[in-house]
Amino acid sequence: QNGIWVFNPLDRRGTHSPSWNGSAWGVEMLGDYASESFSSGDGLRVHNLAVVALAVLFRKLGVTQVTNDNFKLHKEDPATTHNCPGSKVQKAAVLAEVQALMSAPVVHRVPSRVVIYRAGMGHDPAAVLDANFDGTAVYVDAEKLRQATGLTKAGTGEVRVRDFVGDAYSVAWEPTTHKAYLVEQPH
Repeated sequence: QNGIWVFNPLDRRGTHSPSWNGSAWGVEMLGDYASESFSSGDGLRVHNLAVVALAVLFRKLGVTQVTNDNFKLHKEDPATTHNCPGSKVQKAAVLAEVQALMSAPVVHRVPSRVVIYRAGMGHDPAAVLDANFDGTAVYVDAEKLRQATGLTKAGTGEVRVRDFVGDAYSVAWEPTTHKAYLVEQPH
């Protein structure tokens, strides 16, 4: 849930599923998705990161169409009895998300920061959040933004900052520092 880690060089054989170790890359999704949610909290973060990792790997392979033939879950390996990644992971939905991300234009993102100032807290920021800037907008994790701003707007995963904070905060982008400054507006 904290990022995408590469444990094995992509040109070396891995150990992830008996039938496919020598012919496929394995993507581990941290969690037990027989009992944990794959659509909220840490599970949603793992879900989103897995979709990104899979899309990047398929692009690296030159695959343009993700299918049941080139995308397998561990539990589909005839040489294993593991029910991995669990019943809460819906293969068709993940496959569709990966395909949609692969079909979208590639947007280069710049790691950024969002600095949040709350009314009545003086010059000390209430929070500094990791973010991404895609050339037109700043994006940040919705739950972290919710906690830092006190706003209860809907949103999961990464959200566009200006859309999330609306008129409750003024937003200023500083291109030289790659920071967005949010200042809470008086009610």
